Amino acid sequence: MPTVHDPQWLRWARRLQAIAQNGLTYVQNDYDRERYEQIRAVASDMMAAGSDAPPTLIRDLFAG
Repeated sequence: MPTVHDPQWLRWARRLQAIAQNGLTYVQNDYDRERYEQIRAVASDMMAAGSDAPPTLIRDLFAG
């Protein structure tokens, strides 16, 4: 849950990750799956850049 102290980039990354996760849960074709995976990748790149964590760590967390 966002707080007043969360930076805007973090709120955006969380929203993108949630959209991607919901989409991947209900996806019905390969084209949409690829798009949701790309959205998840953008969200994880944003999180990694903002937190100085390795992108692979964030991607693994989001995929879990």
